[in-house]
Amino acid sequence: MKSDQIQIKRALAALLVIFLGTAVMAAQSPLEPVDTSNPRNTYLTFIGNMEQIREALENDRPREEYEYSIERVMLCFNLDEVAPAEQSDVGKTTALQLMEILGRIELPVPEDIPGTEAANWAIPVISIKIEIITDGERSGEYLFSAESVKRMHDFYKRSLTMPYRSGAWEKA
Repeated sequence: MKSDQIQIKRALAALLVIFLGTAVMAAQSPLEPVDTSNPRNTYLTFIGNMEQIREALENDRPREEYEYSIERVMLCFNLDEVAPAEQSDVGKTTALQLMEILGRIELPVPEDIPGTEAANWAIPVISIKIEIITDGERSGEYLFSAESVKRMHDFYKRSLTMPYRSGAWEKA
């Protein structure tokens, strides 16, 4: 387990550039709320902010310039079943593992992801789901499900045997 965590941390910069060919707009201001109003917007928020992190790392910008993107990415996950002291680490690791998985599968076309309320959605080919939160302070938001967060490491490990899709950045 510890070697997996070390491997993930070493691959941080590498994993963030998987979507070189994906044109997704992230929020332009750290003051804009994270848009998790439907599955499409949650997915695009996740991808767009990961792209901003990638660009910042590639250009050696200070962490302060992309820290808000890291926070925004973690807001796309339902971390309610994770101990509060571990939520930051689990959120970051989950984001990196999801990026690695998405680099190895055919990406969904944003127009094929439900852009309306009242629709849960799963990424085709795998069982990573974006589901509506029905209670609590985030009620009504669509987030990558707690079950998907819990199972992400297993999905990640299984994906390592798959080749990268054409156009995906391959880690060193």
